[in-house]
Amino acid sequence: MLSERTPFQQQQIADYAASGDLASLTDTVMAKRFHSLVESAPEGSLGAEMKAFYESAGFEMPGKEGSPLPVEFLAVHDVHHVLAGYGTSAHGEVYTAVFNAANSPDGIGWLTVVLIQWHQGIKMGVFPPAHAHLKPATMALAAQRGAELNEDICKPDWDWLSLLNQPLGRVRKGLNIPDGGYIKDGETWHQ
Repeated sequence: MLSERTPFQQQQIADYAASGDLASLTDTVMAKRFHSLVESAPEGSLGAEMKAFYESAGFEMPGKEGSPLPVEFLAVHDVHHVLAGYGTSAHGEVYTAVFNAANSPDGIGWLTVVLIQWHQGIKMGVFPPAHAHLKPATMALAAQRGAELNEDICKPDWDWLSLLNQPLGRVRKGLNIPDGGYIKDGETWHQ
């Protein structure tokens, strides 16, 4: 799954996973650029909302010590949370995955892992599993919203870094993301 969404090859990921240190796959130049863009992002921008996302949820930004996955995977996944407006609860993870699965032909892999981990409670990744009793109408809306995007935001070459200084509303409009997320302006990302 990581190799579908990142520049890394499967064997490279397997080697780092065996060592227990996937985070060290991070390209330090990219990580520095990401951190700089988020820290200097103007108010109301996608980057400023990313900063609020990390602070509110109590997460370290990917690429910093304590982050379990590489920037190239985790940061772009977190951008999807912010763009879709779904938090980091078990529900938010699943609804973000549904949003992505409907957006991308490669999205089914992440959806499968998330449903197994957070709906069934079977550990599949680096985060603790939990049970989430999902709402079919919310899942259907997440899928509809993801299907309406005019760009595959799950492609490894999607240039999300160039969007961090732009106003969040303009980015959503440019990608054709319909309203419907459940994190409203000013609300906490961790629910």
